[in-house]
Amino acid sequence: MIPVVLTAVIAILFFSNHLDKEAVTKADYALTGLRFIIDEQRVATEAQTALIVQQSDIVEELVTWNTKGILNKLTPLWKESGLDFVTITDADGTVLARLHEPEKKGDSVLNQANVKDALKGRTATYIEPGTAIPLSIRTGVPVKNDAGEVVGVLSAGHSFSNPEHVDRTKDLFGAEITIFVGDTRLMTTIIQDGKRAVGTKLDPAVASIVLGGTPYYGYADILGAPYVTAYEPILDAEGKPVGIYFAGVPIASVDAVRWSVVRTVSLLGGAVLLLGWLLQWMILRKITRAIWTIGGFMKSVGEGDLSHTREDINVRSRDELGDMADSIADMIDSQREMIREIKDKAVHLLAVSQQAAASAEEVTSAAEEIVEGSAQLAIKTKDGRASAIDSSKMMVEMSSLIQIAQALAGNAEKNSSDMAKAAAEGGETVEKTVRVMEIVKEAVLETEERLKQLDAFSQRIGVVGDTITGLADQTNLLALNAAIEAARAGEAGRGFAVVAEEVRKLAEQSQEGAGEVADLVGKILEGTSSAVSSMQKSREGVEEGVSVAHVAGEALLRIRKAVDSTIEDVGKIIKTTDEEVAKSEMVISLIDDTATVMESTDEHTRSLASSMEDTVSAMENVTNGAQEVSEAAEELRNITERFRVDRTDHPALIER
Repeated sequence: MIPVVLTAVIAILFFSNHLDKEAVTKADYALTGLRFIIDEQRVATEAQTALIVQQSDIVEELVTWNTKGILNKLTPLWKESGLDFVTITDADGTVLARLHEPEKKGDSVLNQANVKDALKGRTATYIEPGTAIPLSIRTGVPVKNDAGEVVGVLSAGHSFSNPEHVDRTKDLFGAEITIFVGDTRLMTTIIQDGKRAVGTKLDPAVASIVLGGTPYYGYADILGAPYVTAYEPILDAEGKPVGIYFAGVPIASVDAVRWSVVRTVSLLGGAVLLLGWLLQWMILRKITRAIWTIGGFMKSVGEGDLSHTREDINVRSRDELGDMADSIADMIDSQREMIREIKDKAVHLLAVSQQAAASAEEVTSAAEEIVEGSAQLAIKTKDGRASAIDSSKMMVEMSSLIQIAQALAGNAEKNSSDMAKAAAEGGETVEKTVRVMEIVKEAVLETEERLKQLDAFSQRIGVVGDTITGLADQTNLLALNAAIEAARAGEAGRGFAVVAEEVRKLAEQSQEGAGEVADLVGKILEGTSSAVSSMQKSREGVEEGVSVAHVAGEALLRIRKAVDSTIEDVGKIIKTTDEEVAKSEMVISLIDDTATVMESTDEHTRSLASSMEDTVSAMENVTNGAQEVSEAAEELRNITERFRVDRTDHPALIER
């Protein structure tokens, strides 16, 4: 019952909150819809005004200030367009004609933004306040002559005093709609005293916020009634607030829906509570009757009647009560079988206890004989234990000798291993030495060959030096001849004589350089010959060193093989001594175990003798206990006779 009430309260609160949110959403959507309708009207106004200008030719009438001609041409087009008003001005903004008020003309409307822009040659549409029409959508279209000059303006539009905008928005969105000029209601769907509440003022607090350029959303009193409201400023051509759009949802309508939901939920909750109470009563009645039936069954069981079965419990439901009845029936079946077994066991226990009394007497007699034999066994066990201790001492001494031999063999194995390791390292060193000597040998051979090549090159340089010396001598001789010929030529051969002198000097320098080269080549040849001789001796020494290293390596290899053989033999000795030590330790352990067992046997024999004496005494108690068990078994059999386990004819337990 409590969950139903709680669910109903939660549902009411949830739906009430949903209604409030929906009212706010509806007001916001309605305000958005109003803006959309106004924007749609702006587009239509601009198109309708432009169409009138296109379909009429009033340039001549504008130039000649022919108001009558203007009215005659434009009035039919205006009535077809659906525009609320049409005003025609000249190029100075002076009104020449008003189709909606033909008698008014001659005033200036140059202060209107749409007229100003149109006189500049462009079409303009704005929401603007006015004197005759407080607030409207106005489109100004320039009227141009054939030369493209602006000669006047046709300004037309839709007045917000027309209820079309607010009524259409209310029909679409279901909210109250108002258009304010300043803070005064210009047109509204709110009815007061059977009339539209136009001319009334907006709450000053809200008006100051919205006319300051800030939208307002929240709760507000409208003409004494609370509303969920949405206000938005109407901006003119300069972006200044000149009016207010309003959309609101009366709290009364929300409350009406809310109370309707409360009544519906309350009625449904009451119906659910009533139905729940009826179902609860039926279920409780069924449960109570089943419990009474099971209680009667358990009462008969408590009185010792275990002959009932599941068919005697008149509970047939397939639920928890049916499961409980099944479980109780199973329990009674188990108790019935248990009582039968107890009866059988009591009879059997009576027979066994009588046999136990007879057997106890026989055991007492045998125990007395065991006590006597245990005393003799204790004496023999003591003698065997002394012999085992002597054998153990001898085996310990023999094991010590074997362990000493094992230690000596281990040292020999270690020394042999060290020797083998040293031989191996020596072999590796000899191998490295041989490799190094081979490398040195190759280097010596290569150096010897290079020195021979150097000797050959030096000899060739000497030949070249001799050639240069010969050339220098010939050049010197030629220069001398040239000088002689130049002297013969006199003044004409003077230049040639100078050249011959220079050639002679160069020949002398070449001869001196060739001499120095010859000296150096001689020294190089001498050094090279000495180096070749030394390298030949080094090569012979290296070859001898390689041969000796090979011999040393073979000797170390033989030593290593001998040491490896020694290690193998010593290993066999160690293995043999390990086995002997293990066997001797095993024999010692067996002898110790034998001594321990014999000592334990002695103790157990003594304990057995003592225990058997206690057994004799205990068996006397067993005999007495067997007699008491026999009496208890007889009494138990009599108790089980109180329970009725065999089925007799009796009516089933009837469900009340």
